[in-house]
Amino acid sequence: MTNKKNDPANPLFSAKKEGRQSSRQFHRFPLKHLHNISFELGKERLPVAIFNISLGGLGIFHKDYGAIPDSGNLSGNIVIDDKRYGVELRIIYKSKEVMGCSFENPSATLLQGIEKYFEIELAALKMNYACLENASKQSENITFLHGNNNCELLIREIDGIISSFSFVFFGNYFEGKQGKVSVIGQRADDATVNEKMGVSIFRRLPGTDRSVILNAVRLIESVEFLSQKQKESLVTSFETCLLENSK
Repeated sequence: MTNKKNDPANPLFSAKKEGRQSSRQFHRFPLKHLHNISFELGKERLPVAIFNISLGGLGIFHKDYGAIPDSGNLSGNIVIDDKRYGVELRIIYKSKEVMGCSFENPSATLLQGIEKYFEIELAALKMNYACLENASKQSENITFLHGNNNCELLIREIDGIISSFSFVFFGNYFEGKQGKVSVIGQRADDATVNEKMGVSIFRRLPGTDRSVILNAVRLIESVEFLSQKQKESLVTSFETCLLENSK
């Protein structure tokens, strides 16, 4: 049986080829304002900002911490959703402001914690075009992306502007029109629910948890096959939905 963490098909890995040389590196997740993950240096738990992380290591901003050496090892904690994981780091490179470090004998619980935390981004990496076609009108275009865990995104654009969309991920359903989320739903396992949206049966909801909306944004921002313009339009719709849900 292939070990998932050594499986080249696992999106946590990416391949880099240089001439006849080939090396495999872990997929790096850039950290954004939505991520609740940090690094504490030493026994003093000095907070150090992280700019990316993978199953193989992390990148940190060090310019405000003069005590960090140019080489050698560092010890500390990685904090994921307020849960601490002790870790030993080996400094691989150091520039004027940032440094890259690899994990030294990381624990299985740390690796599982990282993989679990980034399941949203992993789902986004697995989304691919199911179809990309011109609709009935010449100015209309339809994009349909499909992935694992019942993740689907259907976008309808007119003259390059999103006119409507439907989005399914991890049992949650959203529809949007004219820059706003218009329908919120959740997968219904109850066979008596007869309202059908998309390929599955969903139950309409008056609202949803803030975390679900934030996860929707995380997933959309990580889909490789969306243009920056498409991402910004969809994220704006969900940010508006977030404000309306908080009222």
